[in-house]
Amino acid sequence: MKEEDDEPPPFRPARAFTRPSMPTDERLRSLGARLRSLLREQEEKPFIADERLQKATAGRLDRLVAPPARGPLHAELEACVVDWRADDATLSTHLLVLLPPCDQEDVVGGWARAQGHDVLSPPDRTTLRARLGAGAAPLEPIDLDGDGILVVPQLERWFLRERRGLDHVRALLTALESVERRCVVGCSSWAWAFLSMATGADMVLPEGVTFQAFDGDRLRRWFAALARDGMAEGVRFRLPKTGADVLRPEGDDRAGSDFLQKLAARSHGIPWVAWHMWRRGLRSDREALVDGEAASGDGDERDRAAALADDAGDRETLWVAAPDEPVVPARETQNALLVLHALLIHEELTVEELRLVLPIVGPSHVVAALVGAGFVERHEGALRCRPAAYPAIRGALEAAGFPMGRF
Repeated sequence: MKEEDDEPPPFRPARAFTRPSMPTDERLRSLGARLRSLLREQEEKPFIADERLQKATAGRLDRLVAPPARGPLHAELEACVVDWRADDATLSTHLLVLLPPCDQEDVVGGWARAQGHDVLSPPDRTTLRARLGAGAAPLEPIDLDGDGILVVPQLERWFLRERRGLDHVRALLTALESVERRCVVGCSSWAWAFLSMATGADMVLPEGVTFQAFDGDRLRRWFAALARDGMAEGVRFRLPKTGADVLRPEGDDRAGSDFLQKLAARSHGIPWVAWHMWRRGLRSDREALVDGEAASGDGDERDRAAALADDAGDRETLWVAAPDEPVVPARETQNALLVLHALLIHEELTVEELRLVLPIVGPSHVVAALVGAGFVERHEGALRCRPAAYPAIRGALEAAGFPMGRF
């Protein structure tokens, strides 16, 4: 298998996005063989004991697993736009790029600025909140005319989910409806689901496109490239249970089993979710094995130390554990889900803005509980969902019957 594809995987209609599936055991393995394997697995000692592992520090993670968390999406989006511009048969001068939530890198905006396209930034939140009061003056029409491609990233930042909070996004949609200039519009899938119902945005813009889901192989190639290009060169990422190297290609005897396939499935194929879950699970050894320490250990430790040393040139080892999944607070569960749903739709909100868009009545400490549980983080005075918590958030909202984004 080649390490890199010759061409970026093409963007496809968002409805075709398929979450990677969990790997299955060997299909024809007998039940007896499975039981024997399970018994052996329970009897064997882990490659490194859990008590020796500690969470890697933020500084070390930034050095060894550096942002950005978007992977190769800029190149893939550029290829999509090139094909769209060259397609004389297209019926729309607009391209809608739908992305999963928790896009902290602003994939569409970052691509547009790197390519030198005109970018129409959203109104600031102070301007949006000013529309909520009585007697707000009518908005001036938005002028989108100009040369070249116009990019409108993060449509989710153009509104607040309140009756008068949709004025700006409605004005933008009206302008998009009549302009002949080519426009690329980026939007979170959760915001798009809401806007389609509340404003008829799906009648103005064409069917959205998105990247192909990141399966285990795409994650391995991306993470391996990060390791080669950054400070992580010479660092091995191993499973605590077996010592297998997670980033070795499939088919290698020391490959990391199906860990990345499982990570792809748990992250729903979303690269930045997988990247944050990957970082969240990295551990370092409290007593990093060196020759002297290894020699003083028991036979198993000496064997493990020898295994660690078999890769010439390794600087250090990071251990890859499955990250803990946060649990929705048992008290005020409904309020917690309402907060999480609102944050996914708007990408981020201040506490004051949450009060404007939610029906929560009376005092509540649910925000503090969600921050403490690892679902939500504070960022520059606002609240936003943690990417690594998105699978747990989506699962809880789906179980409770909330309207869902596509991803």
